[in-house]
Amino acid sequence: MEILSALIERWEAFLAFDLSSEVLIVLGGFLVFVGVMKIIGMGLKMFFWVLLVTIGLASVAYGLERTSLDLPINVKEELKDLAGPGGKLSMQAIEMLCLRMDEGAIE
Repeated sequence: MEILSALIERWEAFLAFDLSSEVLIVLGGFLVFVGVMKIIGMGLKMFFWVLLVTIGLASVAYGLERTSLDLPINVKEELKDLAGPGGKLSMQAIEMLCLRMDEGAIE
């Protein structure tokens, strides 16, 4: 557990750094570049399938942002809006409220 705590502490310290976003962008870009080069090295057939999956995932993500369907992903955001100030309650507090509501319904 100490290792995990130390890792989280270092991650938070890194995020507090002014240029942390830019560092992550550069690092992510480098990883994408290396990955694409390896995929192309394995053959254009593999590159085609990865490109197809990427386009598919991008279209799903874009569609989920703009849809009016009642999907579980969209309901989560609506529940946050309905919760209002209670949205920041701890899980323990929410469980206690649910138990009290259940007890009230039984009586």
